[in-house]
Amino acid sequence: MSVSVEIEEWVNTFELIHDVLDSLEGYDVAIRYPGEMATVEDSHEAITAMKEVRRFVRNRLGI
Repeated sequence: MSVSVEIEEWVNTFELIHDVLDSLEGYDVAIRYPGEMATVEDSHEAITAMKEVRRFVRNRLGI
């Protein structure tokens, strides 16, 4: 198996967390501007999603 195929397969595993990553969209920029606020529930959901992504990436990196 070539290195490029291995890398492609590794990158494709991130499809497994696509929905979790997608759920974080919108927290990146909009919340930084005046007048935009996240609810406590939104914050908890974002933190939970972030922890899941972090766990997945660390596992993929072997750390």
